[in-house]
Amino acid sequence: MLGWIIFAVFAVMGVLFWTGKGGWLIAGYNTASAEEKKKYDEKKLNRTMAKGWTIITASLLFLNFAKEDMTPVFLAIFMILVFVGIGYILLMTNNCYVETEEMSETEKEKIAKERRNGRRYSLIILTILAALIGVPMFAGSVNIEFEEDKIRLSGFLVPGYTLEQKEILSVDYEKELDLGRRTNGNGSVRIQAGQFRNKRFGNYRLYSYNACREYVVIDTEDKTIVVNDKTPERTKELYEKLKIFSER
Repeated sequence: MLGWIIFAVFAVMGVLFWTGKGGWLIAGYNTASAEEKKKYDEKKLNRTMAKGWTIITASLLFLNFAKEDMTPVFLAIFMILVFVGIGYILLMTNNCYVETEEMSETEKEKIAKERRNGRRYSLIILTILAALIGVPMFAGSVNIEFEEDKIRLSGFLVPGYTLEQKEILSVDYEKELDLGRRTNGNGSVRIQAGQFRNKRFGNYRLYSYNACREYVVIDTEDKTIVVNDKTPERTKELYEKLKIFSER
């Protein structure tokens, strides 16, 4: 419900921009003095905002429809659409200055300088934003460390988990497992890690690479842990290692 409310708010704001009545919503412009506002073409500014805002609103619509079957790929598409929408607004609003033939060369040069500076600052912001979005979405790894009597599991941006050897009841190899949905943790294009829930296990822990669709299922008395490696071959090796570890 909250997702649809946010979408509705964004959609209403988009309509205001498309009708040229959204100037009061534009940060910076809405607090500028009357003299400062004269430097901008408000109609063009609203139209630019409308186009970028439509992309962002479309991403929210996509997110709401995909929410029940949300996968890392869907999440990545959503983030990319948001980034494109924000990028369009930041870059294209620099073209919304008022320019007339009556302006002196000095005034035109001043506008050109402000436009160059605006684009430069926009690119810096977009670069930072791309790093903040890109690193969590496309990076990360799953780590499984064997010690004398325990295993330490961890994933990118997810707290570590320690499993005692004596807790393990069984270790099984599974193909094409239904992972269910994430309830807590990190889901990126590369990995999924944290707390998950599906019909078979109920609540369980997952540490896996998305590129591999084969898994090792570790059962204990009160929990299930599912892990894999980057490839089926390496996952099979991990299974053998875990099987030997559990039977010592």
